[in-house]
Amino acid sequence: MSAVDETEEHLYPDVRDRALAALRAALSAGHLTLTQYEAAMDTALHATREAELVELVRAIAPPVRITPRDRRFTEPQVVATTGMFQDIRLRGKWQVARTLRVQTGPSKIVLNFTEAEFDDWTVDVTAQTALGDVTVIVPRGMAVQLNSVNGPSLNRLDPPAPGYPVLRLNVNITGLGKLRLKHPRLSRKEKKALNA
Repeated sequence: MSAVDETEEHLYPDVRDRALAALRAALSAGHLTLTQYEAAMDTALHATREAELVELVRAIAPPVRITPRDRRFTEPQVVATTGMFQDIRLRGKWQVARTLRVQTGPSKIVLNFTEAEFDDWTVDVTAQTALGDVTVIVPRGMAVQLNSVNGPSLNRLDPPAPGYPVLRLNVNITGLGKLRLKHPRLSRKEKKALNA
């Protein structure tokens, strides 16, 4: 194993555990046969690089995209508004740094992580708002750890599922600022499946 591989494995020790959990969940949900599960477990246990585990999970788990190491942000990503009516909406296939700082004045910021590509399996988001609104949309199954005494409730979110990154959300709301945390709207097909 090269020095790069050792560093990669050392920096992300929980990736293998998450991959194994995703495989167990896929077997329980019927997405894998027992033979496929055993082969995938063997691959996960003998993987030496993060990329191997990411590709393995991507094939059977929720469609999470992890940025290749050579394209990741080297500094915290900042999303900020400076004046009124300078709304920012990040949605679709956008890249999310491991550390994301969000600041807004009298404007709106929407962070939709549903189709995002993540630089790491854990994302630290610091959101600060005084007069504006920040809306955070997370896919169903994404784990959210909220650190705030005056932030939104997690009651409406579905329980986390293996294979998704963890979003650690630190919120500082003052004045008339608001922060909303929610899932994307269900399609008609998804609503019908839930009600069946």
